[in-house]
Amino acid sequence: MINQLINVGYTEKQIKDFAIGYRWVPDTDETDIVDLKPTYYVKINNRWRDYQDWLADKTE
Repeated sequence: MINQLINVGYTEKQIKDFAIGYRWVPDTDETDIVDLKPTYYVKINNRWRDYQDWLADKTE
């Protein structure tokens, strides 16, 4: 995950911290149910976000 962030242009110095967490994903079959998917949250520029969101920002 850290290597993916570095490969898209973030530096090790920018990546201040990371933690394991869960992403809220609506269930496609049941509107009253959600799925919690494991992911990493990364702190860059004093902001916590899912690492996939950080990757998407650099690849758009």
